[in-house]
Amino acid sequence: MHPFSKADFLFQFYACTCIFVCQEAAIGMLFSALINQQQARERLLQMVAHQRVPHALLFREPEGSGGLLLAIAFATYVLCEQPTANEACGQCSSCQKMDRLMHPDVHFSFPVVSRKSGSEPTSDDYLQEWREFLREFPYGDLQDWLQLIQAENRQGNITAAECREIVRKLSLKSFEGKYKILILWLPEFLGQQGNRLLKLIEEPPEDTLMLFVSQQPQRILGTITSRLQTIQLSPLPPEEIAQALIARAKAHPQIAAQISLAAEGNYRQALRLLHDAHANWLDLLRNWLNAIAKQQIPALVQWMEEIGSSKTGREQQKFFLQYFLNLIEKTLQAHYLPPANLHLPPAEQDFVNRLKQQLSFSQLVSLSEKLNAAIYHIERNAYAKLVFHALTLQLQDLLIRTPTSA
Repeated sequence: MHPFSKADFLFQFYACTCIFVCQEAAIGMLFSALINQQQARERLLQMVAHQRVPHALLFREPEGSGGLLLAIAFATYVLCEQPTANEACGQCSSCQKMDRLMHPDVHFSFPVVSRKSGSEPTSDDYLQEWREFLREFPYGDLQDWLQLIQAENRQGNITAAECREIVRKLSLKSFEGKYKILILWLPEFLGQQGNRLLKLIEEPPEDTLMLFVSQQPQRILGTITSRLQTIQLSPLPPEEIAQALIARAKAHPQIAAQISLAAEGNYRQALRLLHDAHANWLDLLRNWLNAIAKQQIPALVQWMEEIGSSKTGREQQKFFLQYFLNLIEKTLQAHYLPPANLHLPPAEQDFVNRLKQQLSFSQLVSLSEKLNAAIYHIERNAYAKLVFHALTLQLQDLLIRTPTSA
C-alpha cells in the first residue's frame, strides 16, 4: 500500500482557549514537581546522605529542562524538618514557607532592569513579580521573565548593587538555624560584577549554600565557574514532555506527541507550541509528501501558500520542519534500534517504518541536511515561501530517484 495514499487530509484544528496551555498552575517546590532529571536528583540526594554538600553548586541547564525548579526543590529538601530519603515532607513549617517562596533563609538573585533612569536595581525590587513568575512559569525562561516585568527592549542585568546585597545577606546569621541559601538564576548576566562574589564563593560563612542556575555556562566568568561544582541536567526526552503536556496542560495526546518531537527537550518551548498549535503536523507532512510523490502541482502550490503565509508564523514553520527532522532522525535510528526503543506514538512509528522502506540511509542523511538548512534560513528571516519551494524541489528530486514514492 502506498504510505501516503490519502492526498486530501483535512487540517485538524484544535482550539487553545484555556490559559493553561501557555502556563501551568502552581505545581509545588518539591522534587516530585520535576519532569525527569532523575540522575541529577539522585546525585544531590547522595551529597546530602553522605554529608558532602558543596557550598557552591552550578546547575547547568539546557533551556526548559527544569534547572531553577531543581535548585528550589533541593533548597526545600535541605531545609526540611522531616525529610525522607528522597523527598522533603512538604508539610513542615519550612516546606510551607518554601512553597510560598517566602523562607527567610533563602535569597533569590536574578537579572533585573531599572525601574527609573539612573537607578541601580536589585532583585528585592522585583520579589513580588518573581514569586508570580515561579508560580506561573516553573519552566519559564528569560523571555517570560522580561515580558512579565515589562522590560520592553531593555537588557536584564545582575548589578553591582545586587552583588553587594548578596554579600550582605549571606553574612547574616540564619533565622531558623539551618542553611542560608542563595539561588542565583542566570549567573551569565553577572558580567565583570561577578568578581565581587569571588571571596564569598571561596570563603563562605558557615552553613552557607549557593546554587547557581545557568543556561549558558560558557558565558560565566571563569573565575567563578572554577569555584563551583557542577550538576548537569539533561534535555527532556520527548516521551516525558508528551506525558507532562497531557497531565499538566491537558493537551490532546496526539498533539502532545507531535509537539514533544519538535520541542528539542525544552518543556517551556513545548508549552508555547501547544498554545499556538493549529494543525495536525503529521497530516500536514503526509499531504506534502503525497502531493510531491503524485506530482500534484495545484495541491503543492496551495500547500506552500498556506505553510509559507504569515498566518502560519515563523515559529510554527520552524517547528514543523523540526518535527519532520526528528522523524528523519528516528528513521535513521530505526536501522539500528528496535521500534520499542524509539519511544514513538503509533502514528509516528508507522510513518517511520514506511519512510525506512522508501528511502535509503544515504537519502535520509541527505534529507536531514536539507531540513537543517531550511530551519537555519527560517530562523534568519528568509522568505518562507521560497524556503519551502526550494525544499519541495529537493524532496521531489529525492523521491523521483526511489523505486516507490515516499
